[in-house]
Amino acid sequence: MPVTIALTGVITLGLGPAVPVDARGQVEPSPTAESDVTGPQVGEEQLPAAPEGAAIPGTSAEVPTQQQVADYLAARVHELDEFWTRYFTKVLKLQEPSVSFALITPEKGKYRSDCGNIEIAHDTPNAYYCTADILNPDTGYIGAVYLPVTTMRKMWTGDIFGDQDKRIGDFAAAVLTAHEFGHHIVDELRIQLSNETKTIGPPTGKWKELVADCMAGIWVRSVYESGFLQPGDFEEAVAAMEDIGDEQTAAPDHHGTPQERQQALLTGYLGVPEKYAPGRPLSCIEAYWH
Repeated sequence: MPVTIALTGVITLGLGPAVPVDARGQVEPSPTAESDVTGPQVGEEQLPAAPEGAAIPGTSAEVPTQQQVADYLAARVHELDEFWTRYFTKVLKLQEPSVSFALITPEKGKYRSDCGNIEIAHDTPNAYYCTADILNPDTGYIGAVYLPVTTMRKMWTGDIFGDQDKRIGDFAAAVLTAHEFGHHIVDELRIQLSNETKTIGPPTGKWKELVADCMAGIWVRSVYESGFLQPGDFEEAVAAMEDIGDEQTAAPDHHGTPQERQQALLTGYLGVPEKYAPGRPLSCIEAYWH
């Protein structure tokens, strides 16, 4: 499947969702192989080991250039696209959805989103998904993910949207990219599974963020099972979820506490004991589609 890339502009791609909302309780196949071997422990969670013989690529602790960050994010886009498209078309037997994707650099100026009528620049301290934006009129793809490259570059130093984390590395940028994709996955589930006799409503309140966190955990699991999760990556992902959580539980735009957001990621990654195996999107739908 072709993916058109412009590192300082828009990436248009096909993207697949998770599983049918009305398929709860069914056993669903995983898009990747599983391993039953015990692996490292993160907090109180015991992780399974990577498949035997899996290669773990090296990494660098150096802060990359803007172009290197753009390249890194573009690579993650390709991986997310391939993963969800395969699952959507091969497992669910549904149509391949599509979304536009903007890597915002200083040279590109600002993007204006119809969601909240906000402007997003290369250093805006957040990443966004808008269900209504059309970045490329030629494709007509509805829905857009925005990643400000300068903001994402700071994550290599542990700066997560302005909060300083004790962990440094590249994987926080990867998992937060996967989170924004998670929003689109939920959108496509809702749209494609609704019809003239059935309308599926979207998650509301904090649940729309938690279900996207959980979908990000599904993708992280696929990276792990493919043998490309580097030492420290999972810890970076869990720490990033803590950083973007908030304790303002009474606020109308509350996105979930740090603990809730970490747990959502873990639910996608580890599954639900005695019910859903690791990496099954049904676990996200049942736990967080409210």
